[in-house]
Amino acid sequence: MDPDLLPPGDRYGLALVEILVLLVAVAATTVLFARREHLAAWLMAPYVAWVEFATALNLVIVAPEQSGGRQPDRGLAWTPRRP
Repeated sequence: MDPDLLPPGDRYGLALVEILVLLVAVAATTVLFARREHLAAWLMAPYVAWVEFATALNLVIVAPEQSGGRQPDRGLAWTPRRP
């Protein structure tokens, strides 16, 4: 399957903005759940952690593109394709 067909294509910066909005929404939902029922907030904790991890992965891809440089290969199994 061609990676350019998958969202976000090569727009990793836009994907970072989108995932940051998602992270804020999930965190806000967790806070609102905590006000109502503490157990509900604790059940959101794994999802918050997963979204934070996905944000960090996206940031690793976006950061070298914004600086114009390229990070050295650290033995990652997958690296984004450059146009």
